[in-house]
Amino acid sequence: MNDNGKTARSRESSDRTVFETWVAEAFEEARLAHGDLHLPFETFRGRILAIAHKHLRPDAAWWAIRDFARKLNTIDLYLASACGARGEAAWQRFAFLYRRVLRDLHQFISPGMEAASDLGDQTLIDMFLPDRSGQSRIASYDGRSSLATWLRVIVTNRSINERQRACNRVRRVEPEVEIPDGTAVETLDTTLVTSRYEKVLSDSLQSACLDLTNQDRLILLWRFEKGLQLGQIAKLIGVHQSTVTRQMERMLRRLRSDVVGILASKYQLTEEAIDEALTTFSDPAHSISLLGFLRESTPEHSPQRVN
Repeated sequence: MNDNGKTARSRESSDRTVFETWVAEAFEEARLAHGDLHLPFETFRGRILAIAHKHLRPDAAWWAIRDFARKLNTIDLYLASACGARGEAAWQRFAFLYRRVLRDLHQFISPGMEAASDLGDQTLIDMFLPDRSGQSRIASYDGRSSLATWLRVIVTNRSINERQRACNRVRRVEPEVEIPDGTAVETLDTTLVTSRYEKVLSDSLQSACLDLTNQDRLILLWRFEKGLQLGQIAKLIGVHQSTVTRQMERMLRRLRSDVVGILASKYQLTEEAIDEALTTFSDPAHSISLLGFLRESTPEHSPQRVN
């Protein structure tokens, strides 16, 4: 083999190693967000490769697969893949996060339609039922959009179909279906839960953030605001990557525990109300104000080595 061939093989091997490292980090990040849903790592990795190969050339290079995969919503894909594998814990997590969202979406998209709650529950059930391929319908989610956006499209189509069937039953001329504008729907996505609990949750988050150490705040900001990989953070603070993973898991659990305690003791919320409020706390990157509180309580959070 000539030098050019050896160089090409070495580069391909390096690109594959980078991809494998990224997949492992994405898997751990998703488990931090949703908990252990008993999805094997190889199943998660295989799902990402299957999606990449579907949209790229069969002989795509590892660097191309890596760049494509990095654009996927892997936290949502982890949940959907676990649901597709018929995991009970995964379906409980999915129902906890999206049952009320589906009901509210049906009501929002078709405000005059009766039984929006029933339609929302039916959509949830439909995600579990098999499609023509024999897999659960949720298994067709490929992570190229957020799971919330993907569900919104399904709800919109279902609402249109329900209107059409209702019109056909009474033999009326098909009405013009008014689809909500994108801005209105996006606004709904972000306010379904937070509007009800924004004030008490914000206060609880702010109090909980004050109990974190400066290094804890820096790690969370580097990860969720700066987008640094776990390996990069490990180098910045001079520890092994696994240490960062465990430290982040402990921090997020502690934050959640502190917030739950404040909501229960200070605001006297019931367990059900606390669970509903914390649906916005599943992913710190999208929590209503966590990053803002971390920035306010951390004077300097530029990436630099922490001694």
